[in-house]
Amino acid sequence: MTAIRPQGQVYRPELIYKISQRYSFAKHPQDYEAASLNFLIGKFENVEIGALQIYNDGIIVESKADTNLIDNFIDDFAAWCASEFDIVSSAISRNQKFYESTLIVQSDVALETAFAPKSSVSATIDKFFSQSHIEGVYKNTGFILNHDTSEKGPGTTSRSHIIERRIHTSFEQNVYYSISPLRTSEHIKFLSSLEKILA
Repeated sequence: MTAIRPQGQVYRPELIYKISQRYSFAKHPQDYEAASLNFLIGKFENVEIGALQIYNDGIIVESKADTNLIDNFIDDFAAWCASEFDIVSSAISRNQKFYESTLIVQSDVALETAFAPKSSVSATIDKFFSQSHIEGVYKNTGFILNHDTSEKGPGTTSRSHIIERRIHTSFEQNVYYSISPLRTSEHIKFLSSLEKILA
């Protein structure tokens, strides 16, 4: 999202102060000339906003919450900036929104079996690791899904979907760490659908 202010550059000290007040940020930028304005530990709808980073061409919002709440925060922030500072979205740029949903889930099945290696591949892994005197049996513990970013040219954002077993957790518990470019609700639906297929 690229925003503009028709009458000119907003006064940064006032912008920083009012953002900090509105969203109760505990830490706010000290360098008014920095390339980005970084706010930490704020609050919106009684939920902590971990970070708000403001750049010339967009913002990044982090929170340990559903992406719907982050969407609501962004909508509130944009509307407030428009009314308080006359900052509006540029008509010459296309607004884009990217998600990164992170979940820790427990499954009834081993999710990595969706892409289980051939027995010959497993045998090769066992052979080389045993020859190197590395203890333990190595297994596939997850997978990464991605698209070919070269197809859309330079600057294309990589949006991986990652599922991997959580470290220091018994394999029998089937606890996974998953990162997805989907909204939280769609991320959960994807994992649930995969679990049903593998059950």
